[in-house]
Amino acid sequence: MMIQAGTKSYERLKKKLDILQKISTNTKIQIRFIHQRKMKGLLRLLQERAQYLQALEVFNKEVDNTVSNGTTNEVEKLVLLINTKQQEIIKDNNEAVEAAKAERDNIVADLHRVNSEKNLRKSYDDQWISFTGNRLNQKS
Repeated sequence: MMIQAGTKSYERLKKKLDILQKISTNTKIQIRFIHQRKMKGLLRLLQERAQYLQALEVFNKEVDNTVSNGTTNEVEKLVLLINTKQQEIIKDNNEAVEAAKAERDNIVADLHRVNSEKNLRKSYDDQWISFTGNRLNQKS
């Protein structure tokens, strides 16, 4: 289906731009949640993102993004804006993946540090000798 000049194609592209804007906002919030280690919120955001991507997939099946010769300037500008937004989402997504990898490495380092401190405390020998009975000194 070719995009034709007129309000219908403009409205469809506007809807697609709205979906892309929601995905972009979601991705930026994900980056913030990754740094704060808020896993429940991150899981909710990932589920929400999956819904947006499904909506975008359905939308893309309905509309082919090829521009015909008879399009208006508004539609062409919107198509350019959509392409720019898609590139921004790709960049933000790559940033989110890199942030997640860095945070994973930080978590691993924290776990190693905690485990090494725990092992150090376990291997520490107390100078006090435990004893049974009532007397510290034996009767001679």
